[in-house]
Parts: sequence; structure tokens; C-alpha cells
Amino acid sequence: MQFILCDDHPFFSEALAALLQARRHEVLAVTLDPREALEATGSLDPDAVLMDLGYETMSDQAEVFDVIRAISMSTDVMVISGMDTATMRERALSCGATTFASKGLPADSLVQLAEGHLCLLYTSDAADDMQCVDLGGRRIIKK
Repeated sequence: MQFILCDDHPFFSEALAALLQARRHEVLAVTLDPREALEATGSLDPDAVLMDLGYETMSDQAEVFDVIRAISMSTDVMVISGMDTATMRERALSCGATTFASKGLPADSLVQLAEGHLCLLYTSDAADDMQCVDLGGRRIIKK
């Protein structure tokens, strides 16, 4: 798979890029700003953009995600954020992100999410007692 990474913490981006490359994925660009990610998406057409939400310059996440979709309908947007709250998850998903992941997840889980092999389902503890469900090779883990 081909990825563009967008995070204002270069150390995190470079570490994630190394993990993805170790699993034989191509990291087309590592950007520090959403505008750079939009430009890279337009010229490189990645499978997915992995993007942080915590940008002062990013006042309207929905608009950024819409522009990515307009540039390339086949490009998924995965939000990776250190602000892992129900509000942030709902905001990212309602803006059009296909996946939300906490930066607090183990590195292997982040890579599996990016690859599309793992889906996280955020539910209330009262929803049910099941911790994991297998859906044809995809695991949904209750958090």
C-alpha cells in the first residue's frame, strides 16, 4: 500500500513511516501540515492519508477530508491522534475519516489499522461482554 503521513510531530511520523516500510509499504510523503498533505495527495495519489487532527491551521477537518476525497475518491483518510476522546473520535468519523486511531495504541495495531486488517469499534462498556469478534479476517476489538 502507498501512504502519505501528516503529523506535526516529526518523530512520530518518521517512526510510523519506518514501521510501514518494514512491512513493505511505500511511504510517498511525510508532511507536517495539512496543506502539504493535500498537495502530496494531488500529485501522488496514495491509498491512504494518515493524519493527525491537532493542527491550529486546520479549522475545518471536514473540508480537508472533502478535498482529499475530491482529489482521489479511492484515498482513505485515517486519523491518528493523541486526543483520544469520544468527542474527537466522533468528530473525525463524522468529518469523513474512515478510521480513527489513538497514538496510544501499540505500534503493530496502528500498522494493522493502516493496512485495513484491524478495525476498532469504540463502544460503551455496557454494550456487551464480547471483547473481540472475528469477521472474516478482520478483528473488531471493543475498547
